[in-house]
Amino acid sequence: MTDLIQQKDVSEEGADLLQSLQWLIRLHWLAIALIFIAILFVQHIFGLGAAYSQLWLLTGVILFYSMGFAVLGWYLSGLPQLNQKHITWTRCSIFVLIVLDLIVLTLMIHYTGGAENPLVFFYIFHMTVAGIMFSRRTAYLFSLLAVCLLGLMLSLEYFQIVPHYHMNGFLPVELYREGSYVLGLGIIAAITIMASVYLSTTIMTRLRRRELELEQARQALLEESRSCEISLAQLNQLHKEKSEFMRKVAHELRAPLAAIKSCLQVAREYYPAELTGKPREMIERAERRSDGLSALVKDLLNLSRATEFSLAANFQLLQLDKLLKTVIEFCRTNAQELGVQLESQLAPGIEIMGDPQGIEEVFTNFLSNAIKYSPKNTRVTVTLRTDAKWAYICFTDRGIGIGPEDMPLLFTEFFRAKNAKALHVEGTGLGLALSRRIVEAHGGKISVESTLGEGSAFKLQLPIKQA
Repeated sequence: MTDLIQQKDVSEEGADLLQSLQWLIRLHWLAIALIFIAILFVQHIFGLGAAYSQLWLLTGVILFYSMGFAVLGWYLSGLPQLNQKHITWTRCSIFVLIVLDLIVLTLMIHYTGGAENPLVFFYIFHMTVAGIMFSRRTAYLFSLLAVCLLGLMLSLEYFQIVPHYHMNGFLPVELYREGSYVLGLGIIAAITIMASVYLSTTIMTRLRRRELELEQARQALLEESRSCEISLAQLNQLHKEKSEFMRKVAHELRAPLAAIKSCLQVAREYYPAELTGKPREMIERAERRSDGLSALVKDLLNLSRATEFSLAANFQLLQLDKLLKTVIEFCRTNAQELGVQLESQLAPGIEIMGDPQGIEEVFTNFLSNAIKYSPKNTRVTVTLRTDAKWAYICFTDRGIGIGPEDMPLLFTEFFRAKNAKALHVEGTGLGLALSRRIVEAHGGKISVESTLGEGSAFKLQLPIKQA
C-alpha cells in the first residue's frame, strides 16, 4: 500500500512539473512573437538605433532552445508514466530554461542601451515564475543570479570593458558612465528583484499550505464518509434484525393469544350462571386485555411488513373514493356507538398505484383514531380531492387535539400523546408510525395540523396514476 501511495505521489509530481514546463514553453512562443514585433516596430517605425543583428541572433537562440525543450516536453508527455528519472529531467529543464532566459535577457538589455533601457525590470517576470515553481531557497538563488548578471553588465559597460550600445533617438544623452545613476539603478533593480521573489514565494507558501490543509480536510471527509457508510450499513442490519425479531415474536404470540381469547369466550358463554359479579368482571377485563394484546401483535406484524415494503410488491390500480367508502362503512358502527357523526366529500375517479392492504390500513388507522378521540355529538369529516399530480386525503375531527410538545414525536413507534393516555383509550402507539411508513413507501407525504382541545386534521398526499 505504501509503495502504491509513493508511486501515486511521484506520478502527480511528474505531471505537475511537466505541465509547468509546457506552460513555460507556451510563454516562450508568445515572448518570441512579441520580441519579433518589438524589433520591427523599433527599427522601422520608431527608427531608433540599436544592434539589430545581435537582437535577431538572440531571438534565434531563444527560438532554438525553446524548440529543444518543446521536443523534450512532447517526448515526456507521450510516456505512459513518469518515473523519478523523468521528473529529474523535467525539473532540470525548467531550471536551465530560466537560467538561459536570464542570460539572454541580460544580453538583450546590453544590446538595447544597457543602463539606459527600462527593460532591466523584466527580470521581475522570471523571478515571479521561479517563486511559483521552485522552493524559496532556489528562487532566491535565481534572484542572486539575476542581480549578478545585471551588476556584471552594468559594471562592464561602466568601466568600458565591453562596448556600450546607445539607442539613438531614445535618450539624448548617454548615462552608462554616470556613476550615481548606474549605482542607483543597480540598487533599485536588485531591491525590486528580491522583493518580487519574496512576494511570490510568500504567496505560494501560503497557497501550498492552504492546499495541504484542504487535502487533509478532504481526506478526513473521505474517512468520515467511509465511517458513516459502515455505520449506516450496521444500522440497516440492526433494523433488519429488529424487524425480523418483531415478526417472530408476533407470530409466536398469535396462537397462545387466540387460545386464551377462545377459552375466555367459552367460559363467559357456557357458564353464565356461575360467572356473575366479580368473576364475570375479571373475565371481561381479561378479554379486553387480550384484545388489546392481539391488536398490538397485529400492529407489530404490519409494522414489520411496512419496514420491508417494496414498491413493486403488491401494487395495483386503486380507486381511492371506493376504498375510502369501504373504510367509512367499516368504521360507521363504531362511530354510531360513540355518538360521532361521519361525513365525507369524495371526488370520484381518482386512481393511484398502490398496495390495497397497506392503503386500507392507513385510512382505517386515521379514521378510527379520529372517531376514538372525538367527543360525543361531534363530526369527523373525510375529504378527497386532486390536482394534476397528487391526491389529497384529509381526516378532520373536533376531538382532543395534540399538544405542541407532542407533535415532533407523533409518528414515533410506541408513542402516545399525554392527553390520549389520560382518556384511558386503548391504543398501541404503532398506528401512526405504520401509516407513515406505508405512505412514504408509496411516494407520499403526511402532515398534521392540530390545536389542543379543538381537534386535528391529518392530511395525506399520494401520487396519482398518470395517464
